[in-house]
Amino acid sequence: MDQDRPARAPRTTVAEVSLPSPTVSVVMPVYNVAPWVAAAIESALRQTLTNLEVIVVDDGSSDDTGRVVSCIDDPRVRFESMPHQGAAATLNHAVRIASGTFVAFLDGDDLWAPAKLERQIAFMEQRPETDLTFSQSRLCNEHGANLGLTSRREHEPVSFERLYVDNMIGNGSSVVARRTALLEAGPFDTELLGGYDFDVWLRIALLRPANVFCIPAVLTYYRRREGQITKNWKLMGAALKRVLRRPRLGRGWSHPQDRRMLQAAGKSCRTTWSRRTWQAEDGDSAGCGGAWFRCAERPG
Repeated sequence: MDQDRPARAPRTTVAEVSLPSPTVSVVMPVYNVAPWVAAAIESALRQTLTNLEVIVVDDGSSDDTGRVVSCIDDPRVRFESMPHQGAAATLNHAVRIASGTFVAFLDGDDLWAPAKLERQIAFMEQRPETDLTFSQSRLCNEHGANLGLTSRREHEPVSFERLYVDNMIGNGSSVVARRTALLEAGPFDTELLGGYDFDVWLRIALLRPANVFCIPAVLTYYRRREGQITKNWKLMGAALKRVLRRPRLGRGWSHPQDRRMLQAAGKSCRTTWSRRTWQAEDGDSAGCGGAWFRCAERPG
């Protein structure tokens, strides 16, 4: 008689229901950013493009960062904590577990305009040759007040050479990249204490011609505050020196064209930071700009 009974359909639980993959994975490495992390996450969750996941990875914070993140009740937020290994290792872990077609980067103390992801991803979907886009950024202080500094607009594809010389991306929170391009370019270098994101953007720019674009609108708000790594000009100068001096075109720095490019990068950094037109403020500018310039003057 048992053979005559129709087979019972397997029971499906809520956890087993297959959910559609997100269009974009928002990757957030966080470390001791308890006063700002909730606002950063909310700026991601309030995007006009709603098919997203927010992957927050805590790099062993010693403050209340983990508790603050845990209090955010939204099924799109995925929170993981790991022992302190540095931002590059945290980013690599987050990118590995990301499932979106696109990966957007957001630091735990920065903010996004509501239409940021919609605008950048719409551009990339219309132009499938684009591997990376970045928006303009505006600086704010630790309280969110506008500092009156905005990154400049770019209207043409950004070549590897232009990106190398001028790093007009400025900060990682402005970037949206195809996940396939990130995987092709390779992981963030865990030996770099700074400039690890710039290093990856350069590798992406080398994947194919005309694959990096600026979205000419202020969609990212970059927070300047005490204690952030980019204010440590000695550390940043040493890290950027390593990034700049890496052979990328298969020729080495004895090649005249590569040597000129390295020197141009140093001069651009010194000019930008000495005028305090972007990320530098107070005593940061002359120190970091000078460190970068000196490494460019001695490329050997």
